[in-house]
Amino acid sequence: MGREIATLVAVLNVPKPLLRVKTFEALGLKLDPTTNRLEILRPYIILLV
Repeated sequence: MGREIATLVAVLNVPKPLLRVKTFEALGLKLDPTTNRLEILRPYIILLV
């Protein structure tokens, strides 16, 4: 979808990914579990600090 962010990543020995939801939220996206497709939650805004 052409969106990019910088995010922290932790590599853990777990059976399921834990960071996916937070990363999608930071990008303004969500995963629809019924269709397994990404949906746009809000407009994409880049904040430069």
